[in-house]
Amino acid sequence: MKARGVSLDHSMWFHRHLRADDWVLFVIFSPTSSNARGYVTGQMLNQKGELLVSVVQEGLMREVISANSAIKSNL
Repeated sequence: MKARGVSLDHSMWFHRHLRADDWVLFVIFSPTSSNARGYVTGQMLNQKGELLVSVVQEGLMREVISANSAIKSNL
């Protein structure tokens, strides 16, 4: 089965200064998914355990229907 996904909504909150070349732990939690929609939260923490960034995202996943299963036109 092939699936296609799209982001419906996402947000990021920056709580502290973040260096892109520094060590960062990214913790992801998916509390629910239903009816082809998923909800994910995440936290980015530094080595001291301080919260750097909070993130949330809602996504939609649908099965890709192949062209072979579609009714072909006679035109």
